[in-house]
Amino acid sequence: MYHEPARKVSMYETPHGSQPFLKDVLDNHKTTAIIIATHLVPSHPSLDMLMEVLNSTRTYFKGLPHNAPVIITVDGIQNLIANDKRKGDAALYLSKTNQNKEKFKLYLNALQEKFGSDPRFQVLVSDDNVGLSTNLLRAMTSLDPDTKYVYILQHDLPFRKEIDHTNLLKTALEDSNIRLVSFSRVGSNDECIGHNSQVEKNGIRLKKFSKWSDQNQFASVQHYMQDIFPWVKTPFPEMVFFSATKRNCTYYGPYFYENGKDMFYGHTDATERYGKKLARRIVSGEVDITRLSSGNLIEMRREFGEDKLNEMLAKAKEGQTREK
Repeated sequence: MYHEPARKVSMYETPHGSQPFLKDVLDNHKTTAIIIATHLVPSHPSLDMLMEVLNSTRTYFKGLPHNAPVIITVDGIQNLIANDKRKGDAALYLSKTNQNKEKFKLYLNALQEKFGSDPRFQVLVSDDNVGLSTNLLRAMTSLDPDTKYVYILQHDLPFRKEIDHTNLLKTALEDSNIRLVSFSRVGSNDECIGHNSQVEKNGIRLKKFSKWSDQNQFASVQHYMQDIFPWVKTPFPEMVFFSATKRNCTYYGPYFYENGKDMFYGHTDATERYGKKLARRIVSGEVDITRLSSGNLIEMRREFGEDKLNEMLAKAKEGQTREK
């Protein structure tokens, strides 16, 4: 099903491989844009987590123009389903209650107040809960034609370490095989062995792995438009490309920055699905403990230990029983 597309001549190459416009492209502040995907979370209408991610790009993306375009996508709220018995992460996202609709409205007002008059920013709001894939497609079709690369970021994954944007972009422009770069740590078991599996150029070290994730990426717009979106009919691209990359890592496998030996961003858990944040929601009665998946419980057990977790769950059950 997933065949390697025929290689296309890069928009920066002549048929003989020269790059006469490379400097102009590097100097154009529109060449690389930032897309930050958001959805309603318990801390809204506060913009603190979003600003932490945005400010981290200003701190750690060395060489990215200060006036690079930024698109913030806002997914719609999940529809509330009567007697919904889903478990796990699906049960932990905020649903379309009156309280959450008001929170969503205040969040959009805060975005408008913060970014509405700044020409660098676009805020794209979905009326419905359409998922990351559709929001990214909408964002990329809204890009300026001069934008050839994007950082695709999530609203609770701020960068913690420096990225050499200037030379990463230069290397991608010089080598059309570099279509997607990830910034997390990855194990050697996921190495993709084959042609062009490693790149060392312009001070940049990249290594290809057979592990595909929606989390923070640097990507070619052309790659997403031609190779990703046509195949994706799911809310998240990784639902398709996690397995597709295992089958054909030579083409779809992302390169990992600094050979995948380090983690370049953190996780602030905007959705409050883990650890102390999830525990607070359980104890307050916001989350029904019967809807936690085994995976949720494993994460909490790792955070608190067996005895503390059982104590917290017992208190939550007692409170919910009393309410009934």
